[in-house]
Amino acid sequence: FHDFILGLNMPGVIVRGNHDSKARLSEVRTLLSRHEVNVVVDECSLEENSFIIKNGGKELFVAAMPWVPHSSVVKLAQESEDIDRKIDYASTVVADAASLCAPAENISIPKVFLGHAMLDAAIAGGSERALTVMDAYTVPQTMVPSFMDYGAFGHVHKGQQMPKSEVPCYFPGSTTFT
Repeated sequence: FHDFILGLNMPGVIVRGNHDSKARLSEVRTLLSRHEVNVVVDECSLEENSFIIKNGGKELFVAAMPWVPHSSVVKLAQESEDIDRKIDYASTVVADAASLCAPAENISIPKVFLGHAMLDAAIAGGSERALTVMDAYTVPQTMVPSFMDYGAFGHVHKGQQMPKSEVPCYFPGSTTFT
C-alpha cells in the first residue's frame, strides 16, 4: 500500500475510515507527509484537517473528515460547557464539517470535502458493517456547504452520486468490497 501511494509521486490525502486503525495510520503520517501525502486520522483535530495542497503552481483547498465514532460525539458532549448540548450524531458531524470548510468560504481556489460518513441517500452495497449503516450513523447528504466545489465520501462500498446535495457529492465505491 505504502509503495503504491509513494509511487504516485504526487500530493495526496488519506482519510481514516471505520476499517482503519488510528494507531497504524498515525505511525505512518510523518513518513507520508515527507512525500506530500496528508494523513487525516483524528476526528477531533479540526485545525489539522483543513489544508491547501500545492502542486505544479496550482492549489486545492481540502477539508477532510475521518470516520467519527459515536464515542467521540459522546465525549464532545460531556466536555462541552453547554449543559443542554444533546448527544446528536448527525448535528455534531454536520457542525464539524461546517467548521472544516469555513476557512474556504472566501477563497477562489478549488475546494473539496473528503469525508468518511454514511449519508442519508446512500445505498449500502451489502458488504458494510451493519451497525455503521444504520440511522444512528446517518448524516444528511446536504452536509457539504454550498461554497465547496466537490464532495467525495468513503464508507459506503457501492459507487454512487448523492442526488440532493448542493454540490456534486460521490461515493466512488470500493474496489475491494463490491
